[in-house]
This record gives sequence, C-alpha cells and structure tokens, in this order.
Amino acid sequence: MLVQELIVPKKRLIDQIIILLAAGFEENATITMLHQMRQVGLPVSLVSLTGGLVTGEYGVAIQPDYTLEQLRVGTAYRMIIVPGGSLCTTSLAIDPRVHRLLASSLNNAGFVAILSKAESLLAQFGLSPKEMRCHNLIFKKEKCIHLFADTLVELFQQR
Repeated sequence: MLVQELIVPKKRLIDQIIILLAAGFEENATITMLHQMRQVGLPVSLVSLTGGLVTGEYGVAIQPDYTLEQLRVGTAYRMIIVPGGSLCTTSLAIDPRVHRLLASSLNNAGFVAILSKAESLLAQFGLSPKEMRCHNLIFKKEKCIHLFADTLVELFQQR
C-alpha cells in the first residue's frame, strides 16, 4: 500500500513530534535528536512498533514512551521522524500502521523527516525526492546530525 493511495480526511494536527523506533535503529542520530528537542522543551516522544525495550544497531536499548498501538488511529502529528538503521527501516516499511501514520500527517500539512540512512524507506512507500513535490517531506542532507536536529527544531517552532 502506497502512502499516496491512502485517502485520509483532513484533521487537526496534534502539536507533537514523534520519533519512530524499531529494533536496529540508528542510536546516535535518534538520541541526538531526542536530546536537542527535549532540551529546548519541544513535545517529543519515542514511539515503537511493539512494547518493551528497543535495541539499536550497536546494542543500546531504549524504553519508548509509547507504542503504535497506544496512538489514536488516524491521528495527524505535526512532525514524524524516521531514523536510519537497515533493520529499523525495514521493520517500519513493512508495517501498515506506519504507512497510515505517515499518510495522515503528510495529508494534513504535518512534516515527515527522513534520516539519510532511512531513504530506502521512501521507495517502499512510493515516495522519492524526485517524484514527490511535497515540501513537508524533509531529508537529512547535512553530514552533522546536530545541524539536522537544529533545522527540525527551528521548523517546529515556526508554527
């Protein structure tokens, strides 16, 4: 199922950031973004596919704030961040709940930030930078994750 195929009615955006997690997530990028966003007081939560600890690429385990099951179906979030890590990216790409979550936010003027190592996820969703003329789809082009996190913080604060 492609994101473009999902018809999602317009909804009010929930003014929150979620970082999606699955086993094998890219620890440095995820923790850096979480830290920088929480440090400036932004409402950011870690959301995993399943309950319990989620272990990253190099064995760092994180307790997410919520699971996808705990989110209201069809909710549109102001920003969703998809971290890298091949196992994480694959797990997120094959979960239809993630497809619905991304579609809901993109269709309601929310932002989806894709880390460079997660760009393969786009092809599976039918999204790519060339085909998608959506200014709400953000790709990490900077080499430094701190600069990318700063960009996302500024974007979120520009309500």
